[in-house]
Amino acid sequence: MFRLSRGCDRVLTHSKTLNGEISKLHDVSKEIHEILAKQLEEPKVLLQPQITDIQTLLEFEVKKFDESSTTLHKKLDVVAKTNTLLIEDITSFNKDYTITLQDKMEGDTQVFT
Repeated sequence: MFRLSRGCDRVLTHSKTLNGEISKLHDVSKEIHEILAKQLEEPKVLLQPQITDIQTLLEFEVKKFDESSTTLHKKLDVVAKTNTLLIEDITSFNKDYTITLQDKMEGDTQVFT
């Protein structure tokens, strides 16, 4: 029985020692975590103004591109409308010219017969 209680005392002592070591390791890992979190926060704070500048620049460029594309669409609409009018005028002119040419040919054939 003396051996058993002595063995239990050793296990209890080792258990307390291990709990103390685990507690120390937990505290160390918590401190390391806090240090790493602080170190990771610093670059984020340093990069934030640059990120904001890039976002502002991108917004400006997108707005400029949008305005350019709108202007281009307006110019293309004018070109399309002009082409349509030219085609209508050419078609109309060709019809009138063809009719006039046919009338002239009929008149010429009547003169020579």
